[in-house]
Amino acid sequence: MSYSVKKVLDLRGVECPMNIIIAKKELEKLSRGDVVKIIVDFPAAKEDVPRSLQRDGHKILSITDLRDFTEIFVQV
Repeated sequence: MSYSVKKVLDLRGVECPMNIIIAKKELEKLSRGDVVKIIVDFPAAKEDVPRSLQRDGHKILSITDLRDFTEIFVQV
């Protein structure tokens, strides 16, 4: 599925919990309805980041595991 992405957060190399903290701060800067693509490569992040953002009221649109990283699409 294709999304109209407002911002890309490349968090490869960032470990938990910093990737969650960075993602939350960046999402606060955006408007309701904006879509963000978050790229993570820390193993636990593909579950921890979406779970934390969803708890904050954001909508997880998709999670895709690729060869060396995971793409998470989030709607603010």
